[in-house]
Amino acid sequence: MTIDCSGVVLDMDGLLDTEQLQMKIAPRALRGLGHELDPSFFNRLVDVPQAEYPG
Repeated sequence: MTIDCSGVVLDMDGLLDTEQLQMKIAPRALRGLGHELDPSFFNRLVDVPQAEYPG
């Protein structure tokens, strides 16, 4: 599989609020590839408390 990409953002210091965007985009992208992502698993990866998950 080939994916064309024009850039990548690595937000490892927390200055950008990318978690909310990732929580919307990652499940859609994975679903498009035939995979499902449990939101609780993803929350543990991005260090966002479950109460803050937009659901």
